[in-house]
Amino acid sequence: MPIPLCGFIRRRNSSVNDQDEEKKKEKEKSIEQKLKKDKKLHALTHKIPVIGSGESGKSTLIKQMQILYINGFTKEERKEKVLPIRKNIRDGILSICCAMSKIDPPVSLGDPSLQPSYDYITTVVAHLDESSDYPEIFYQHAEKLWKDEGVQMCFKRANEYQLIDSAGYFLDKCSTVAQVDYLPDDQDILRCRVLTSGIFETIFNVGKVRFHMYDVGGQKYERRKWIQVRSNSHNLRFLPKEGDNRQASDAVTRSVSLFQVLHDVTAVIFVVACSSYDSTMRESAGENRLKESIELFGEMWDNRFLSNTSIILFLNKQDLFEDKILHGTTKLETYFPAFDKYKVSATAMKEANEPEMLCRAKCFVRDQFMAISNRNADNTRRCYPHYTTAVDTNNIKRVFADCQNMLQRVYMAKMNML
Repeated sequence: MPIPLCGFIRRRNSSVNDQDEEKKKEKEKSIEQKLKKDKKLHALTHKIPVIGSGESGKSTLIKQMQILYINGFTKEERKEKVLPIRKNIRDGILSICCAMSKIDPPVSLGDPSLQPSYDYITTVVAHLDESSDYPEIFYQHAEKLWKDEGVQMCFKRANEYQLIDSAGYFLDKCSTVAQVDYLPDDQDILRCRVLTSGIFETIFNVGKVRFHMYDVGGQKYERRKWIQVRSNSHNLRFLPKEGDNRQASDAVTRSVSLFQVLHDVTAVIFVVACSSYDSTMRESAGENRLKESIELFGEMWDNRFLSNTSIILFLNKQDLFEDKILHGTTKLETYFPAFDKYKVSATAMKEANEPEMLCRAKCFVRDQFMAISNRNADNTRRCYPHYTTAVDTNNIKRVFADCQNMLQRVYMAKMNML
């Protein structure tokens, strides 16, 4: 008698369906767990573009993050900075020598016997291949000229021409940098000036919080890309986080649209060189650097893509600013007449615990930016000012620690958790 198969087939189909249902549930559970994990990870992640005019100290700030939170620089990375640092010496002494005859009134060499060194720098060095190292004789001429009284006089008038801030620092170390086995230390790397072109991303962890910090090129021709928020592609660099087995020199790159960088950011760090109040733009002669930074800040504050985003204001280069205000020959009121009648409260003076002139100057510059942020401030965004010296690791560590609590509060406010 044949065995009926219909019941068997029905039970088998039922078993298969049960297995499919179990797999489906397991998959849904896995997806749900991943979503929860991603949501938790997102809550512990801050995206922070670092924006500002050229030479304001943005890249230096990013380097400090690597020193503080990404185990510093590898030996290979230090070697890679040797040629750029030597180029800083070349650019520095060349800029000073070329400016001596152009500033008004002009400056002559204190020691006429150094004319051959001057001629070598202004003729031969000006045409040396920038991609290769410089001959030993270059450093000898540069060191002699740097000690000259006339060259020093021209250096003190650096606001009258274009000169990188680190020129004096590296010219003081000329003989050290010239050595064959020279390896830059942290301070050398922090002060090394290299033009930033494009957008570079640095990823690091502070405790359980992950930071994505974007170094955005600040020269005017670079800013056209990000002020208008076009979706052109830019290279981004990933540096290893704590515990990552990759070396920092093994950084990988990928292309991403600028819109992605500005999308869903926790806050923006805006960096301004306060010491630039008496200087003009490198790419736009005659335009005051600090005034241009104030204008740029206004553009960013009013940018529709950042309408709900708070800005952390880094009033940078306080070391150079203090030296100019207290000991320099240029007065802030010459470039900003309103400073002449600017007053600060007795309470602010007492809390500052510094010379009255310096306190007034710092508060005046800060208030130029705060006046913009106060125009249309609301509960969803604020401007948080900090006085910084980007080449000072301890200063940046302290300031960034203050910023972390603020960033968490900003994020929680965005999520309506406060």
